[in-house]
Amino acid sequence: MHLVWKKNMPAIIGQNNGNIGNITNKVWLGYLLTALLIFTGCQPSPRIGTLTKQYSKSEPALNNWTPAPKLLYPSPPKTEYLPQDIDWDLSGLNILLDPGHGGKDPGAEGNYGPSEKIIVLDIAKMLKIMLETSNAKVSLTRTNDRLITLNQRALLAQNKRIDFMISIHADAAANRNAKGITILVGRNASKRSKQLAHFIHQAISHTKNLTARTTRTQPLRVLEKHDKPAILIECGFMSNALDIQRLSATWYKKRLCRAIIKGIYQYTISR
Repeated sequence: MHLVWKKNMPAIIGQNNGNIGNITNKVWLGYLLTALLIFTGCQPSPRIGTLTKQYSKSEPALNNWTPAPKLLYPSPPKTEYLPQDIDWDLSGLNILLDPGHGGKDPGAEGNYGPSEKIIVLDIAKMLKIMLETSNAKVSLTRTNDRLITLNQRALLAQNKRIDFMISIHADAAANRNAKGITILVGRNASKRSKQLAHFIHQAISHTKNLTARTTRTQPLRVLEKHDKPAILIECGFMSNALDIQRLSATWYKKRLCRAIIKGIYQYTISR
C-alpha cells in the first residue's frame, strides 16, 4: 500500500502526468476559481467573460423619488404647440403681472414637477410676451427666483401707473380631486376689479381644456393694500395630478394665457 500511494502522488497533487494529471489540474483550477468568485462576491458575465458585481436582492433603492404619473389625457395635435396669433389690440393698456412667491418661499409643492414659484413665473413671462404682442405695456413684480413681500408687491402696484394688476398663483388642497382655475378678488373689490374677474372667468370657461371654478372673494393683502384694480388667478391645483400635468405643458400654458388676454380685451371694450 505504501508503494502504491507513492506511485499515484504526482497525479493527486496536480503534476502533469499524462491524461490523469491534466484532468486533475482542471478540477483543481475549477475549485480555485469557484472559491475566488464566492470570496469576492462576483459572478462571470455570460457575454464577455468579465466579472460583474453581485448585489443582494434586499439592497435598498438609491433613490426615494416618486415616478411621474402616466398621461391622464392625450396631448393635442402638434399644431397646438405653435404660437397663436393674437388678434386683440390692447394699445395704451398698462398692466402689472405679479408672479407669486419666490426665493425661500416655494409656494405650493406637488408630488411631481417644479414648485409653484417656478410655474407661476413661467406663466407670467409667457403672458407678458403675448400681451406685448397685443401692444400692451407690461411689467413684472419679479423676473427671477427672488422673494418679494406682499407689502412690497402692493406698493409696486400703488406707485406704478397701471390700469390693473394680475397676481399669478397656483392652488393646493387636501382634497386631491380639487382641480381647475380660480379667480379671486378682495373683500372690498372695486367695480373694475369685479368686471376684470368676470370677463377673464368667462373667457376661461369657454376655452377647451380649461376648467373655471367659481370666482371667490378673499382677504388678500396683495389685492387690498392699494387702490388699483386687481385680481388673483389660481392657475390650477398643485395637489391634483391632472392639473400639474397640464401646468407642466407649454401648449396648455399658452392656451391659458390666450384666454386671459381674451378676457382682458373684453374688459377693455366694455368700459
